[in-house]
Amino acid sequence: MRRTASHAKIVQQHERRKSSREAKASAARFGSKQSRFQLRQEEVYAQEALQPVTSPVLPAGRHGGGRPPAETSGEPPATFSRFERPPAAAESGGARGTTATATFGLAPPRRAGMHVADSRSTRRAARFRLEERGPPSASASPSLGAGLLGATRRTRDAAEADADAADAPDDDGGPPRKKTREERFREVLASSKEHRAQAQREREGRAQQTTALDAAFNGVMHLLERRDKAQEERAAFARVGTPQVRALLQSFRENHVAKTVSLRGDGSFTVAPLVDRGTVADAAPALDKASMALLQKVRAEAAAQERGAASALAPHPPLKATAVAAGAAGENLAGEGGSEADDFDRMMHAMRGETRRAHAGERTLTEEEAQAQRDQQALLQTDRSAVPPLAPDATQLTRAEWLSRGGDHAYQMQDSDDDDDGEAEDSLDISSAADSDEAVQAAEDGDEEVTAVGDAGRSADAAAGTAGRLEELLSAMEAFSREADGAPAARAARSRAYHALLRRLHQYAREHVLHTAQTFRLLLIEAQRSFLRHGSLDRATLLLLHATSRIFPMTDYRHEVATPFLLFLSSALLQMRLRTPAHAQAYAVLAGLLCESVLAGGKYCAEAIIAPLNLIALQVPRSVLEPVRLQGLCVPFPLVERGGAEELLLRTGTVAPGDADAAAPLQATLALLETDASPARVVRYAYRLLSLLAEALRGAPALPCCLTEPFCALHARLVATDAWQPSESVRGDHDALLAKLTQLAAEARERRTPLAMRSFRPRPIRQFEPLLQEGTTTALKNEVRAMKREMREDHKRVVRHVQAEANVGRRQRERAAEAAESQRAQKYRELMGSLQAQQHVMNTVDGLLDKARSKKRKSITGGAGGGAAEDTAEN
Repeated sequence: MRRTASHAKIVQQHERRKSSREAKASAARFGSKQSRFQLRQEEVYAQEALQPVTSPVLPAGRHGGGRPPAETSGEPPATFSRFERPPAAAESGGARGTTATATFGLAPPRRAGMHVADSRSTRRAARFRLEERGPPSASASPSLGAGLLGATRRTRDAAEADADAADAPDDDGGPPRKKTREERFREVLASSKEHRAQAQREREGRAQQTTALDAAFNGVMHLLERRDKAQEERAAFARVGTPQVRALLQSFRENHVAKTVSLRGDGSFTVAPLVDRGTVADAAPALDKASMALLQKVRAEAAAQERGAASALAPHPPLKATAVAAGAAGENLAGEGGSEADDFDRMMHAMRGETRRAHAGERTLTEEEAQAQRDQQALLQTDRSAVPPLAPDATQLTRAEWLSRGGDHAYQMQDSDDDDDGEAEDSLDISSAADSDEAVQAAEDGDEEVTAVGDAGRSADAAAGTAGRLEELLSAMEAFSREADGAPAARAARSRAYHALLRRLHQYAREHVLHTAQTFRLLLIEAQRSFLRHGSLDRATLLLLHATSRIFPMTDYRHEVATPFLLFLSSALLQMRLRTPAHAQAYAVLAGLLCESVLAGGKYCAEAIIAPLNLIALQVPRSVLEPVRLQGLCVPFPLVERGGAEELLLRTGTVAPGDADAAAPLQATLALLETDASPARVVRYAYRLLSLLAEALRGAPALPCCLTEPFCALHARLVATDAWQPSESVRGDHDALLAKLTQLAAEARERRTPLAMRSFRPRPIRQFEPLLQEGTTTALKNEVRAMKREMREDHKRVVRHVQAEANVGRRQRERAAEAAESQRAQKYRELMGSLQAQQHVMNTVDGLLDKARSKKRKSITGGAGGGAAEDTAEN
């Protein structure tokens, strides 16, 4: 509906603009006609006012509009010729020459005050002049004006006065500026009939072009057609070819009752109607199969009798209710589907089968996934009740203070007898502190020794007090990390000692929650400062980070220690620069901590996937994954900075002689206390982390996007280069992980919910937890967005087409006008040349005639021959 309303608004806006353009064009045509008519009238008036009266028999009707003729006006205009200058002040009072010159047939300079008799030749020449003659009663001295006290002053030149009159109108009613011959010629041509017809044809041509463009734009309006979204959704739902959807549609066609599909983990499914049969008798049937069949038969007969009574009372029973009852009776007689109704079915029936209102994720959860989600919520509630978040201003009381107030442990309120049964110690998971199965078994064998050590430590702490107990534990862990013996032989003893230290730290954390949380927050700040200063982390800091992951719950994303701990691990894994194999080992330890914390909390973190991929990528130089520096990567995940582009940090092709367990499968995490970890073990540890993440994300629909595609891209780059030469164990882990990810991706694609059955959730329920879901932009929204983009592009294309047509028409009109102007100029030059030639010939003839008619004089020689000859000629 929103898109339909938008299309209607666009059409209305186009029609409104079109009507306004037509109204403006009509008003402009009417105004141009009116202005041309008034201009012609004013030209007639001006021509009649300026035209000289040469014949006394001129009819009086020429002066139209009630205007007086020019000779009745008060001050006649003083006109000058083109080649005539106004008289200067020096020659205004003196005698002027009487020589009348004819220059190229132009008018002789008729100066004011000169009463030269008109001759026939001058009158004949006046007929061919292109400018009107001024009246003989011109001002005698136009350059002199009366000043103050009778003094004379110099007036402005006529040229300056004409220039000012051309710009500003004449306010005192004087005559307008005299036009030149070229302007007058242009007016004559512009007012001609041919010119008006040509202008009318041009206007009609422009109107036709405008109409054609409007028709072309109307032809593009089919892009704004309306779309039936409901029909498109039904078609998209019908195009889905899964057997579940086909069974659902077939069952819906047989009897029009709302159905639902119940999925199981093994892939089987059943189609059941959305009827509320969640009663006590159906939930826990106490009858055997024969009694249940008899009861169903009795119920069916009772339902048939009720339908018969209803049909007798109502002449037209509702068809939908009949169909629903028939469908329910068929399902009851069949005896199936009663045990398949669950909470989702009852919720859907309560909403009357409106699937768009159902709140669901990207796909329907199976029974196993729903149970795992419930278990995760229960674990989260348990962790929050065990170690609740504390306010910053809360006070930490010692055990003696709590006992004096009548309480036992901080936030626990347990009996003192529950302290010594070892349940809290047994719940501590530190199995990853050992490196191999032998170390785990040795730690289990030496459990009595560890218990004795823990009891001795607790008695010593009780004797020394609780003031410096945490500081002593941290100092012992730091001293423990500085021990240089990292051989596999001493690994079991060191694991037992670290296990005992962790149990003492966990016991103190249970009794002093706030003090422990504040201390570890300060330790995280110091670890971040050390990382930013040195670019790596030492063994003591790595042990403290591992202890943080074991003491505090990783399932609570609002915890005051767990949240900055996860943020520090994520940022360090992306900012760390790997220069040596020791840096790669520390990087692997951080990646393992983040991966285990994420898996323990049931969350998703992209850095937990990026870090193992970077460890695997250390087997080849950076130039293989990034051919040109800062010009784009060949893999779809960010690469961690290294020492050089061609440097190879982890060479897994050669196996060290002392690395006996390199070929053995890794059953535990990478040992924190080991100093001589080989590159092969680091790379195999990265493969193990990715395998664990793949198992955890098995049911996620985005598994192919977030894990399979990056690893397949990295696999393609590794296989394509000759620099990757792994050992047999590393290549076996690589192939096993590739096959596993391929299988899981195929299963995820098969189990994906069809597009039309997904629902849209605008925001996650938990604001701070990143949800592992695919993008909420469905294919239908992408199609709508693409169509809107096409509409905008088509509209821009039409506008550009209209502008281009307008530019082409404007250029054509400009060229036509320029050609017409050049023709007019050529005609003007030809006409002026012919007129000047005629005037020159006539002036020459008149001069010869005047010379022949002049009085004969005697010759200067004194002879009488000339006079006698002339007398003879006269006689």
